[in-house]
Amino acid sequence: MAIAFAGQGATLVLLARRIEISEDLAKELKAKGTKVLPIQCDVTKTDEVNAAAALA
Repeated sequence: MAIAFAGQGATLVLLARRIEISEDLAKELKAKGTKVLPIQCDVTKTDEVNAAAALA
């Protein structure tokens, strides 16, 4: 879904428990000119979601 949004010109924040996943996709999208911020986050943990939102 992130690739589809990027294709429409969206700026993205990518969340994943393993930062490597977000960073790998971010690298691919940045190469195509997309603004993207990868963040490590477990969305089942409210404090991590709040921290990610603050960074975005």
